[in-house]
Amino acid sequence: MRTAILVLLIGTLFTASAAARDDERWVPEQVVCILYDGYDIVDVNKRWGTTTVWADVEENFYLLRAAGVQDLLAFVVLFRKDEAVELADPNYWIETPEAQRQMVIGAVGGTWGDFEDQELTHRIGLNQAHDMVRGAGITVAVLDTGYDPDHEIFADRISDYVYDCIDLDQTPYEEADGFDNDGDGFVDEGYGHGTMVAGLVALVAPDATLMPIRVLDDEGRGTLFSVTKGIMCAVPHGADIMTMSFGVPVVTEIIAEKLRVAENHGVVTIAAAGNRNVEEPPLHPACDSLAIMVTAVDSMDTKADFADYHTDVVVSAPGVGVRSAYPGNEWGIGSGCSFAAPLVAGEAALVLEQTPGIERRELTERLEHGAQEIYDIPENWIYRGLLGSGRMYIPWALGVPVSDAPEPAPFAALRAWPNPSRGTVYLELPIRPATSSAQHQARIHDANGRLVRTLPLTGEGRITWFGRDQAGWRVSPGRYFISLPMDDSVHTSCITMLR
Repeated sequence: MRTAILVLLIGTLFTASAAARDDERWVPEQVVCILYDGYDIVDVNKRWGTTTVWADVEENFYLLRAAGVQDLLAFVVLFRKDEAVELADPNYWIETPEAQRQMVIGAVGGTWGDFEDQELTHRIGLNQAHDMVRGAGITVAVLDTGYDPDHEIFADRISDYVYDCIDLDQTPYEEADGFDNDGDGFVDEGYGHGTMVAGLVALVAPDATLMPIRVLDDEGRGTLFSVTKGIMCAVPHGADIMTMSFGVPVVTEIIAEKLRVAENHGVVTIAAAGNRNVEEPPLHPACDSLAIMVTAVDSMDTKADFADYHTDVVVSAPGVGVRSAYPGNEWGIGSGCSFAAPLVAGEAALVLEQTPGIERRELTERLEHGAQEIYDIPENWIYRGLLGSGRMYIPWALGVPVSDAPEPAPFAALRAWPNPSRGTVYLELPIRPATSSAQHQARIHDANGRLVRTLPLTGEGRITWFGRDQAGWRVSPGRYFISLPMDDSVHTSCITMLR
């Protein structure tokens, strides 16, 4: 049986509270169901007064309309008791976590070289890994907001089969209609998400084939129906890896069933933990027993301030200030667990090329082994055991002995005072550098990964930041991350700015 890898980049079905209106949790009057073999949907519709919106008779999978039903959840509870119904759920709305938190940054310019040589590639040992394998022969289905078919990164990387589960056609392209369709006050906030996720898979596994499947619209929003159909499209059409950037705070039985089917086909599920900065409740399918949960760390390997954490997390990956492809043949920067998970997906693809037929349990162990210690960082002490085995380091997952694997550029403290600060911050190297010049530039990023300011290092090994961005405007309150490359090391600090 051909092994497939299902990678679920899980975020969240919008943060609904117990007091949220039901029609904000699911599509009004819509039910998704699977029937047992031998039963006819026509008979079911007659018994319940429902009508068929969409049908996959071969898979016994249906989208139904329950016209006039006000309490849809109560209706579904009763509907599940029908002898013909195997599984049923309301047609939940599903969104990317980045769409909610506005953590996808638009086009920022740059070059392919900036993309390939971004700091995280050195931290995860990508060059050494590519000397061994590059993902050849592996197909990665990206279930997301679509992709930009004209972006240079996707040239000769797209599979023959692609699908759009929103428009139900074969053009799963990124779209932006300029309207706030979900009424959240933001316009097209999901636009570019899928292109960025696909680009990160290509970064780690450049010889892999990508299979874009659009299950979310330009607001970063889809439904239980579109997601389920996306899984059903990808698995039988040759996907070895499938990426999904969404989730729900309750277990959806239909997705759980499709994960079981995927498991039976040798599929390994990898899921992002979510962007709520909470431990409980974990999102599904990240919390599914078949999932490998991934969370995000920042450039200093501390837990990203937005990232969920849990004892079920297997491994962490960079997820702050990540550069990737963006529509319009551009490059963008984003932050979120959705951008950490595709890095692990690419890692899994490299392992799969190296070891064809590997089972999920062994793959999980390889990913756990391929991680560097992060619990010795003081900021991570309170999350001990909740961020997985550490931050991904691909050469170790590929079997390079830990003793032989070259370490990424080591991180050293950059003294900062006062911290917190309401204005000027002084930064200093722990020892005076042997040489320094204007070429030694400190880079200051905000919590979303945006470059705020670059500052030169003086001959005394000091930097002064007046709390202003490159344009001279005072920065907003919050956490800021400073990195200063020096020879074979990177000096870092984290500063909290106050008003």
